[in-house]
Amino acid sequence: MLILFLLIPLTAILLLLWLVTQKNIFGKLMGLLWAIPLALAPVALLVRFLTDKQETERADIYGDYVIDRSKFAGKQADWQYNHYRFTITPHNELIFHETRGRTPSEPTASRFLFCPPTRFLAWFYPTDRPAIIS
Repeated sequence: MLILFLLIPLTAILLLLWLVTQKNIFGKLMGLLWAIPLALAPVALLVRFLTDKQETERADIYGDYVIDRSKFAGKQADWQYNHYRFTITPHNELIFHETRGRTPSEPTASRFLFCPPTRFLAWFYPTDRPAIIS
């Protein structure tokens, strides 16, 4: 849009002025007029690439999840680290582990349905009521 309504008419005007007056200033202005957008285009592409939202895929969520005490410090984080963990498997299972310190209890399993891009729906047994996790 910028090229169509601004750059092309200004280029035509500057080109005509340059041809009629034979003054180099109009040629230099025309070069500057095109140099600025051409120099800013790679910068805009780089910024867009660096700030673009990433999509979550199914394989991105598999694994074991525990509290990272280096990011969440304090008494509550230590307690959660010592008592709870969960695992998400490729077989649509979310396995919740209550460890109670060092003695793990029987894990609580649930099923989930992955709903891209960033949510999945989980059924926690034995209630079979879904919960949206984002």
